[in-house]
Amino acid sequence: MLRVNSFSFVRPFRWLGGAVLALLPLAASGAEIPASKASVIPPFEVAKLGPGTWVGRFGISNCGWVELGSGVLVVDTGASNQDAANLQSEIKRSTSGKPVKWVVVSHLHGHANSGLPAFLATGATVYVHASIAADTEAALTHMASGGKVPKVVGVKQSVVVSEGGQTVEVLAPKGAASTGVDLWIFSSEAKAAFVADLVVTGRCPSMTDGQSDPLGWVAELHRIAEKKPSVIVGSTGDTSTAVAAELAATSAYLERVYRIAKETKEKGLPEARVSSQLSAIEKVGEYCSTKADILNGLAIYRRLGKDGKLRKGPEPPAPGGVKP
Repeated sequence: MLRVNSFSFVRPFRWLGGAVLALLPLAASGAEIPASKASVIPPFEVAKLGPGTWVGRFGISNCGWVELGSGVLVVDTGASNQDAANLQSEIKRSTSGKPVKWVVVSHLHGHANSGLPAFLATGATVYVHASIAADTEAALTHMASGGKVPKVVGVKQSVVVSEGGQTVEVLAPKGAASTGVDLWIFSSEAKAAFVADLVVTGRCPSMTDGQSDPLGWVAELHRIAEKKPSVIVGSTGDTSTAVAAELAATSAYLERVYRIAKETKEKGLPEARVSSQLSAIEKVGEYCSTKADILNGLAIYRRLGKDGKLRKGPEPPAPGGVKP
């Protein structure tokens, strides 16, 4: 397993009202790393994962892009306008200036997609989870202020984008997983899976989103495995070719936390016992810090009924706080 920086952001993004996070400048190398050696990408560098498929770390987050014939499909837009500007510069450089025609918003956490406003002028088609398509369209229409309004496509299960011999599939879980509005992307020719927050390579994921469903999440990890990707890219952490190991470790961790929270709830024990149970049973060592482990356990415990069913937490806000 790879060890990566222990940052974890679960705040909702804001498409209005300024930058979400302070940023470091991008120092892009333009290096092309074959998928077989793409286990670690240094911060603020860009790597080519396969035919027409790139990944780069912009600020704290990973963004991807795939060259599709006459245009480019972008996976996530970074934490701020500056991240988005750096991303646009690298897309232009690596694809010889081809325009961005499609943008995939993998989920609503600020570290991944607060840079979307910078892409409005491109007129790109924006893909989001079907459940937030109407709110997203309203927000983007408001931000366009009479200018070009992008087309918004809601993804229910999967959508295929294909052009110029390249194919990208945009997939949505059947229900909630890491969040209630996850999308992930598979680039067929590069066999690269961009999995948002469904996997954080080398360490445990955050389960504190109010819509998170560990069982639905595990089911979606199996769906990712069925694509047999050769490289996996999360929103944060390192790109990894140890795909099977990463998926297995994430699945096992999710099942462990859910089981312990469920058993504690069924016994009618107070939430304080969740912490002791997590510490005493099946310790996860360096894979997850004690603090993160406890936060995950408590988040699931508090939403569980005695019947083992999860109550939903607060609904995610409409993009940019704009109501349709």
